[in-house]
Amino acid sequence: MKRSIVFLMMALFIASCKKEGSNPVESIGVQEKVTDYYPLAVGNYWIYEYYTSDSTMNFIDQNLLDSVYVEKDSICNGNVCAVVCSSYWSEPSHSTNPAFIRDSSDYIVTNGGAKLFTINQDTSYLIAFYPYDFPTHHDSTFYMTWKMKNSDSVCVVPAGQYSAKYVIGSLKATKPTPHSMQERNYYYAYAKDIGLVSQRQGYVGSPDYYEECLIRYRINGKIHY
Repeated sequence: MKRSIVFLMMALFIASCKKEGSNPVESIGVQEKVTDYYPLAVGNYWIYEYYTSDSTMNFIDQNLLDSVYVEKDSICNGNVCAVVCSSYWSEPSHSTNPAFIRDSSDYIVTNGGAKLFTINQDTSYLIAFYPYDFPTHHDSTFYMTWKMKNSDSVCVVPAGQYSAKYVIGSLKATKPTPHSMQERNYYYAYAKDIGLVSQRQGYVGSPDYYEECLIRYRINGKIHY
């Protein structure tokens, strides 16, 4: 009788161990979304300081602010788009102000379908176009391309220091002359849960650059000064 009780207790113990071991606790990772880096919720806003470069590429504060905010949602060609307004809008696709933007299959795109940003491993061009003669693409002096940088980099702005994903732009002369500009490089830097934290662009007819750097923002009700 005692031996039977011992065997029964051992059987119950072994069964208990197998049951616990068959259901291990696994950590569940949260998959990133493209809108983590490009938040499009109504009410979000970003305030940037505006700088311009001198001949030695030192950037000088112009005491100007650019404010960008998501005003509302709107239906465009059957798609729900965020209406994004700015005191100065400068997306690489030459979007108008306001701009109509949405997420589509891991990309942030304009209403017209131009790709602005992605978090996947896309190594092709997001945007490639000839300024000023679209859609003929015949006699433009310059050719512009935008693509994702392969790795994240640190970006330091007045609002803080962030690990950012970069969109890199290039402007090249299609018909080089002694007076044409050399190739020029631009960028957009996007931080997770914030959005655009910094950008550098230039002017087609000038060797100067300008930068915008984030100083404060409101994302999904959270205000950062």
